[in-house]
Formats: sequence, structure tokens, C-alpha cells
Amino acid sequence: VNNIPGIFRSYQSLILGDQAQSEYESMKMKVRCGNLPTYRDMTLLGSFLNSSFYSKEAYPHEMIGAPQYLTVTSPLRRFPDLVNHMQIHRFIQGLPMCFTQREISKLIDDIQSRDSILKNASRQAASYWTLKYLKNSLLKSQDQSFEVMVTSVPQVGLVRCVLPRFPSARGTLKLNPNETKFPAIGDTVTGCKISKIDCLDGILELEI
Repeated sequence: VNNIPGIFRSYQSLILGDQAQSEYESMKMKVRCGNLPTYRDMTLLGSFLNSSFYSKEAYPHEMIGAPQYLTVTSPLRRFPDLVNHMQIHRFIQGLPMCFTQREISKLIDDIQSRDSILKNASRQAASYWTLKYLKNSLLKSQDQSFEVMVTSVPQVGLVRCVLPRFPSARGTLKLNPNETKFPAIGDTVTGCKISKIDCLDGILELEI
């Protein structure tokens, strides 16, 4: 309404097929009724989700159901929050904006790039320490098996997977080639053994 230049956070849903859309709507309905999704539900939902992004335009944020969305709550933690905070503060005081729309536009690419870098660094750090813990655990007892949840369709005898007890431990599971039916996304496979683990490179390989 007041056309204050800001750094918006937007989310656009993926275009889904009929079956996937039906599953997605069913999950959302369960949440509205107070039934929190299970870990399996979240794994399935992850294959339906897109990534949010920063924008100079006030596009909708469909994940939270807002026609437009920006954040101002953490000015000491996120640069976009600080920019938006200053813009609103200036508007309330009746002063000129700190940033024009053109200046905001120039900031977006750097902000989005830095956001991606920080997210990747956070994931890599969580992965490193989780795999480090698992590796130390294996040194104490080699004969350990794990339960994994499948997160992808099979490809060349492998599926991507995650250890539900250790959500940052993601890797690949080698399937039994003699099996006639392979697990689907969200299925749990028990009795899996770690065959390779590399903490620095974030490599985790398992086999049945």
C-alpha cells in the first residue's frame, strides 16, 4: 500500500501431478486438523517442496499463505531483516528511505548467493559432526546395523536415504539386486550396515 522498497521472502509451489497434488493437500488438511506429520510424511513432503527465495518484488509466500512476506525480527542476525527494519523505521518517522527500489534490486543477488552459501555451510557442518559421531561409534562396535528411510527412487541399484535417528546423516543405500520389489520413497529399511563413511566429504554409504 505504501510502496516501501524492501527485501521480500517468496515461495512458489511446484506444479504437481494429480496424485502428488492430492497427497500434498491431504497432508495439509491433516495439519489443519491438528494431526502433526510423521517423519515419513515429512520425507514424502520434501519431494513436493520448492525453495524460498529473496525478491525485490512482493510475490506471494505460498508456504505460509501470505500474499506478501518479509522479515524484520532479527536485525542482528540477518542483513535483509536489518534493511527492512531501517526502511520501516524511516517510513514511520517520515524520513527518506535508506534504500531506493533500484538499490534494493542491486542487493538481491548478493543476498541470495550468501544465503545459499550459509545454508550449505550449516548443512555440511551438521553432516560432518553427525558422521564423526557415527564413525566413532563404529570404532567401538563394528557390528552395528541401522534403520534408514528411503528418500529417492532407485537408480542403478542405489537409493538416497537418511537415518531417522540422525537427520543430518544422509547417504546412499545399495539395494539387493536379487530383490524383485524395491523400496519406495518414505519406506523404512532395517538391518543396514555402513560400508563407507567420510566425514570431510560428507559421504555415507550403506548396504543391506
